[in-house]
Amino acid sequence: MKKYPKKCLMNHNTIRFDPTRCLYSTASFQHEFWIDGSDLLVEGHFVWASTQSDMDYTNWAKGEPNDLNGEDCVEIVHNSDNFTWNDAPCDTLQHFICERP
Repeated sequence: MKKYPKKCLMNHNTIRFDPTRCLYSTASFQHEFWIDGSDLLVEGHFVWASTQSDMDYTNWAKGEPNDLNGEDCVEIVHNSDNFTWNDAPCDTLQHFICERP
C-alpha cells in the first residue's frame, strides 16, 4: 500500500476534515478524486457515507451540487490552483481519497 501522510488518514469525524490538504501531498496528478460524501439516502442531504454523519466542511464549486442526471457521490475536482467539490455519478471510475460508497 502506498504511504500517505497520517493526517490524511485520520478519521474525518474527529477532526475538521479538509481533503484538499491531503491532495497537495498525495496527488500525482489526476483531475478528479472521490471522497466519502454522498446523498444516496436523502437527495440533497450530503453526509459522510461511511458513518452517515453530516459534513461539517464543504467546498462546493459554484453551482454545485446540482444532481445533474442523478449525481449522488462527491468528488474533488482540480482546476488550475484550486480544488472544489462536485456531485458526480457514483459509478464513475477514478481514484479516491476515501472509499466511495
